[in-house]
Amino acid sequence: MEIENTKDFQDFIVGQEISDEKAENIEQIIAAFSEYIVAVNPEYVYNKTYLRTYVEDFIKCQKALKLKYQILLNNILVKILAAGIERECIINIDDVWKVEKGKIILCNSINPYIVTRNKMQFELELIHENGFVIAEEINIDEEYENMLDVCISTFIERRKELLEDET
Repeated sequence: MEIENTKDFQDFIVGQEISDEKAENIEQIIAAFSEYIVAVNPEYVYNKTYLRTYVEDFIKCQKALKLKYQILLNNILVKILAAGIERECIINIDDVWKVEKGKIILCNSINPYIVTRNKMQFELELIHENGFVIAEEINIDEEYENMLDVCISTFIERRKELLEDET
């Protein structure tokens, strides 16, 4: 079983907004915390300069992950749940958000380049011995909902055909 080491990060993404004021606080907290760690543990290898270089990317990544989480909840899961097939499929967004057996997790490895683009790598996989995957890279703009609808409808139709062929 894969260890889930992003639980706190997932909770932060889902439950927090990073305002400009909070962004400044994050940088100050990281600097202060880094100085504290160096003061109590001289073998600490990361300094505040190194950690500060990640603040801007962290903020961008958090905002993008939150947006894609909202799309997952409001536009994808709603349709999958309405079709009653949530236990039969795996949903994957950007190889970071994954829904399997009804559980949403933030994966352990994140590629910020992929996550922060104004695109979403969307996959729906049927869990079945003859399963299949519907995959599409979708631009996140006013029209992304239509593209998601097409992917989900195609998935549902292919699933139905597959199951009918087995009887």
